[in-house]
Amino acid sequence: MANLSVLDQLAAYGPEERPGAVVHALRQLSKRAGRDLVLIARLAHEAHARAYWSKVKRKGGEPYLSEEEFFNDVMDMASWRTALRRVALGRAIAMLPAGEREGIAEKLADLGVSRASVLAPVLERHANEPDVIHQWIGRAATVPAEDLQKVVVDALALEPRHPAESVDRVANYLRAIMPSLETKELLEDFLRAGRRVTENGTTVGILIAAMQECVGSW
Repeated sequence: MANLSVLDQLAAYGPEERPGAVVHALRQLSKRAGRDLVLIARLAHEAHARAYWSKVKRKGGEPYLSEEEFFNDVMDMASWRTALRRVALGRAIAMLPAGEREGIAEKLADLGVSRASVLAPVLERHANEPDVIHQWIGRAATVPAEDLQKVVVDALALEPRHPAESVDRVANYLRAIMPSLETKELLEDFLRAGRRVTENGTTVGILIAAMQECVGSW
């Protein structure tokens, strides 16, 4: 019986029992898919950080011309934005303390990769505060998916910033003119990327550093 496919097992249920059995199967399969997708995010971060797109070739032997082309082919993602969100989630998980990383990654998998990706900025800002992260994961499970991103953006905007995240009027102006939550998130991604490669400096300098960091994949 253990070797039967899910559909074969479900076929054994009658009309009255089948709805409950199907829902149970969906829950189990969703958990399995969540684990796989979080693992994909972690590996996507490694591939991005180490520029694997420039080190491997297509099945036919042709080189990839850009990182976007690489991710579209390898991960079968037509949306470059989706690929970047997976990379951001993987990067955030990599920043967690080693002793907490696997446990939190498992909870994120149970939460679902879409909600987990929205929490990536929270993971990065509170990487060394696992209790805060666990609270956010619990909170995210109760917030409607379509509202979660706004909840995260609003909450992070109210938090006091670490000195390393100090901003000037340029950053505040850029945040103010971003037309959507996604573009605001993209700006924050650029600021984080710039801070990783430059010690101190103005927002303009940080953004220039971020562009130099990313230009090889454009």
